[in-house]
Amino acid sequence: MPFVEIRNRFMKELPNRYGSLRHITEEIEKQQARKIETDKPYEGPRTETESKLAALWSELLNIKPVGVNWNFFDLGGTSLTLVQMLSRMIKELRIQLSHDQFVKSPTIADIAAHVDGREGLDAGTKLEADPRNESLTKMKKIV
Repeated sequence: MPFVEIRNRFMKELPNRYGSLRHITEEIEKQQARKIETDKPYEGPRTETESKLAALWSELLNIKPVGVNWNFFDLGGTSLTLVQMLSRMIKELRIQLSHDQFVKSPTIADIAAHVDGREGLDAGTKLEADPRNESLTKMKKIV
């Protein structure tokens, strides 16, 4: 969506108490000017797990496309977006990873390898639905 359309939409929808037009304009310009800072070339998802993780990262970080070897924090990930990511991984992908595990291996490729059982991070878990009630109560350790 072009900047002018976004600005006009905000002008119509946001009352003055939510901030000045100048503030809104500055925020939009910052988002548009944000560049991906990574030393690794783009490499697309190769597995279903990588594809699902890439879609989550893309949505939360507002970056398209997301390379599987790019570091979450180099792409602008913060502690808040990390918490959101971990929560959505549990809810949408049935994958549970600790904060520490994510910080040690903050790439889609590393996380997907762990989840798919190709490589192991210590003490990671994959949640499985209990066939009796389709809940996320049963946990299986990945080796």
